[in-house]
Amino acid sequence: MKKILMLTVAALFATTINASANDTDKGGFQNNNKQQMVTVSEIEQLKDGDYVVMQGTILEKTGDETYNFKDNTGTMLIEIDGDDWAGITVTPNDIVIIEGEVDKNMMNPTVIEVEEIRMAK
Repeated sequence: MKKILMLTVAALFATTINASANDTDKGGFQNNNKQQMVTVSEIEQLKDGDYVVMQGTILEKTGDETYNFKDNTGTMLIEIDGDDWAGITVTPNDIVIIEGEVDKNMMNPTVIEVEEIRMAK
């Protein structure tokens, strides 16, 4: 009886280790249909939490982590955490691509919480 119990425990342990090892093999191409290229003028039509991609320029810093973003349809506030800059430095002359989430708040203007910023090619 002890032998069967020990074999069962060993088999469960081996299965758990194998499943965990497979979880670390993630990577590759992901077709994220949630991403959509939008303009500043289209933001108000989107829902809170929608994931967006935008292209434009950062005009100025307006607060600790807030900036005025501009594209050919208008301007809006974006929020970029210090660790999301990924080592790049931009000027108002640089065209950037930002990816992030729409953050709608009844008491404050809508902003984009930037998760990734990169130079446009």
